[in-house]
Amino acid sequence: MLSLESISPGLLSNSQLPPDLRRVCLLMFFIFTIMSISNPYALQIMQQTGCTEREAHKSNPSSTREFPCVIHGRLFDTEADYQEALAEFLNGN
Repeated sequence: MLSLESISPGLLSNSQLPPDLRRVCLLMFFIFTIMSISNPYALQIMQQTGCTEREAHKSNPSSTREFPCVIHGRLFDTEADYQEALAEFLNGN
């Protein structure tokens, strides 16, 4: 069985807290650490590779489009054309 002490050994081992309170503190620390990561994909990358949240976000930078570009067979000459088509699609016009 996985114990909280095995997850973070030594974190509270030198404190004067009773063992039950130490477990509660470790559990809360673990929950807040996991819950603070709002992106589930970044969490998966962190769990698989052992990297930090910052490294997970740096490994997948957002891409920027360069115009003219073709998206699903449709040519957009400028970003304004793309934004207009996107607005029409989303608003149902």
